[in-house]
Amino acid sequence: MSAVHAESSTTTGPELIARARSLTPFLAEHAPVVEKQRKPVDAVIKAIEEAEIYKLMVPRRYGGLELDMDTFFEVGVALGEGDASAAWVTDFYIEHNWILSQFPESFQKEIFADRTYILAPAMVALGGKAIKEDGGYRVSGRWQWASGIVHADWVIPAALDVSEDGKPNPLWFALPTSEVTVEDVWFVDGMSGTGSSDVILDDVFI
Repeated sequence: MSAVHAESSTTTGPELIARARSLTPFLAEHAPVVEKQRKPVDAVIKAIEEAEIYKLMVPRRYGGLELDMDTFFEVGVALGEGDASAAWVTDFYIEHNWILSQFPESFQKEIFADRTYILAPAMVALGGKAIKEDGGYRVSGRWQWASGIVHADWVIPAALDVSEDGKPNPLWFALPTSEVTVEDVWFVDGMSGTGSSDVILDDVFI
């Protein structure tokens, strides 16, 4: 797959922060529905997308904004003034594009070939195991707290490589949501609008 990317946006950090602040009333308006449904609503995800916020940490060569941490923090604070759950999911979507940008370059070129950002939860807790095979790994397990899984394209689970003798080796993996099972277990009193359900992999080859 050849990588074809749109030109990088010229949006600056202050401009992106201003866009986030302009969304505060919109997020506040939708917050009761988000809380009741226990997941983000399409309209909020779309509005944040149109503001280019998910591109914040994506490298410019893939059409992203490649902005700094100060901008990241200020954007999150602005969104959080409207709805903490929406800000939580958005911040993780932003961070996880940065994580994908630490993967091997060949993978980066493939995943960003026809898009400038990915919507993906990253499950940091080592909820599974990975066994090495020719060309990849067999991964199985259950991961909690997959914030943003409802609208996700991909998931990024961390698992222990247990295929070699000695100390287990923690690794990041990435795979499309079509290859995982999502179990809706997110029934909580606070931050219910993040939709942070469990993700299950059953002997999936990655």
